[in-house]
Amino acid sequence: MREANILQHSLHQYCPELHLKRLNSLMLASKALIECKTLTLTELGRNLP
Repeated sequence: MREANILQHSLHQYCPELHLKRLNSLMLASKALIECKTLTLTELGRNLP
């Protein structure tokens, strides 16, 4: 999942003050969006681990 790695690296580089738990939650939601390719709350929830 190259997109997720790029996003995580960019967030870590440009937002170093971002709390680790918040970063993890954001990454889970981003990965779910990449997987489902549909931006609805229901689809995101279905694709979260």
